[in-house]
Formats: sequence, C-alpha cells, structure tokens
Amino acid sequence: MTFYKHFANKLELFKHIWTGWSDSIFTRLQEMEGSGASFIEKMSALVDFKMELLSRMNPALLDDILYTGPELQEFIQEMRAKGYKRFLEFVSDAQEKGKMRRIKPELLLAVLEQLGEVAKDEKLRRLYPTDIDFFREVNDFFFFGIMPVEKEHKK
Repeated sequence: MTFYKHFANKLELFKHIWTGWSDSIFTRLQEMEGSGASFIEKMSALVDFKMELLSRMNPALLDDILYTGPELQEFIQEMRAKGYKRFLEFVSDAQEKGKMRRIKPELLLAVLEQLGEVAKDEKLRRLYPTDIDFFREVNDFFFFGIMPVEKEHKK
C-alpha cells in the first residue's frame, strides 16, 4: 500500500530512480567542468561515477534496461536524448579548448548507440567476472580507446 501511495506502478518507480541517477550524473559533470582537473581526469571521474551508479543496480534491473519493452522504450529514449545532448555539449567544449580531437557528433552518437547493442551480447558479457567489469571495459574503450593508459588516469 505504501509503495502505491508514492508511485502508480513499478514503471513510475523506475522512471523516478532513473531520473535521479541521470540528474546526479549531470550534477557531477557540472562540478567537474568547474574543477581544475584535466580533461582525461574529468572523463575518468565520469566513467567511475557511471560505474558506481551501475553497481547499485541488480542484474535484473540491468537486463530490464538493456532489453526494455515498449512501456519503457519511450522514456529511455527521452533520457538518452537528454544525456546525449549534455554529453555533446561537454565534448564540444573540450574540442573548442583543444582537449579532445574533433570528431563529428554524429559519429560519436552512432558509436554510443552501437556500444549499447554490444552491451546486449551475452557471450561478451560472460567473458567478464561481473556486468560492471564488462560495462567499465566498454566505457573505457569508448572514452580512452586502445592506446596505452596515460599516467594521468591510471588506476
């Protein structure tokens, strides 16, 4: 009874939680933009924060997100669009300051979308001890590529 006093159903609870996570990522990004950290340090911190949020999700919730049904699809697409817009603002600023290569935004978004599809590959996910290890590797690959780790963002 108490649950339905605050949320109409499980979907509304999910939306509330997802929105909170999204807002916390945007807040963290804004805090990092004002810090004196290098671009690589900021990106490393952003990936770490994203992994922290993902680690709070149980595997069933991760699967719900990855294999969303029509009920959640529209909401997740809206949240993705908001996230992509904010991410591209961050990238554009970094490119203008010479902190990042100039890569067309359309390519970045296409790669992000494809990495979302890669995340659904069960065979790949099973190569890692946990989903978080897998998602960290996917994120590290996107943000840092295949080149050796620079001293600045080594763990």
